[in-house]
Amino acid sequence: MLPPALPPRHLGAAWRPLDGIVRETMRAGSLEEARAVVAERWNVPLAGWIPRAFLLTGRQADAVGMRLAAISVNCGWTMEPADVREAGEAPDVPEHFAVVWRAVANRLGTGEFGAVPLLAAGNHSPEGAADDRWPPVVRWSADEELCRLDLLLATAARIDGLSAPILWESHLLAQSALRPWPVLRALHRIIQVQAEVQDLLAARLASVPYRPTSAAGQRAALSLVAGAPLATFDIPPRLFTPAQQAVDALLGMLSISGGAWFGRRPRRHLSEAQMWALRHLDRIGDGIRTLAGRDEAVGRTFREALMEVRQSHIAYRRLVDAVTGPVAALPTRSTGPG
Repeated sequence: MLPPALPPRHLGAAWRPLDGIVRETMRAGSLEEARAVVAERWNVPLAGWIPRAFLLTGRQADAVGMRLAAISVNCGWTMEPADVREAGEAPDVPEHFAVVWRAVANRLGTGEFGAVPLLAAGNHSPEGAADDRWPPVVRWSADEELCRLDLLLATAARIDGLSAPILWESHLLAQSALRPWPVLRALHRIIQVQAEVQDLLAARLASVPYRPTSAAGQRAALSLVAGAPLATFDIPPRLFTPAQQAVDALLGMLSISGGAWFGRRPRRHLSEAQMWALRHLDRIGDGIRTLAGRDEAVGRTFREALMEVRQSHIAYRRLVDAVTGPVAALPTRSTGPG
């Protein structure tokens, strides 16, 4: 579910114009201006990028995909088909951009290329994101200090880093009906990790008012939450990280929101390999839920794990709302808690 390592910080020579387009779309005064930058700058290198996109190696595909993800966020674009978008969400992606996007998505192993998990988990090291040791490859900050959007994406990466041990132990749960003790151990591990996640989110939420913001970062953040669920405890689909989805799958927490089967929607932003992993975890989750209904100790611990994961989701949604909320309500100061 997690990337093995940070992608290269530098693009190959043929793809270096992407960095300039990323910067220009960030400096644009509006979404319309950002889209105009792409329309103007895309025509020259396009002919060479299409065949090269199909030849990208895994690490270079990550590096190129990250820049495409940043451009799409700056322009308010998503590759979700129109029939699954909510009213008022991003317009159709221009074909001259989408053709390269689809080719790179093919190399990344995803048909949709929702992009945001790549920005979070690929743009930041899960370890470095704990204390800003390693700056992101692509950043929306107007100065050296990470802005609110960069903080949010770094936090998403760190959540996945904290959750990784749960996923490493998930194979122990494959025969949960026959072995309740491994289930109890894994559930206690989930509870322990959620305490760490909630501590992280509390610290990051406290630091938001002291973080700088930029017009580009604010627009990009708002584009990430387009079509967000109305319930304050639901996570916007494009910001629901791979490891969060994996933990939900282990607990059978696919949720109903607004009468729609919301639980499946965030998965469209993941790679095909991640989708297959989640389907496997869904089956394990079904077994855990069945065992929880039969075994009193498992049931009690299972309900506690559910409660802790929901609390983490609520705290994460509060951070998302703080980052994307009105800037006037979040005063910027030079120093403060980190």
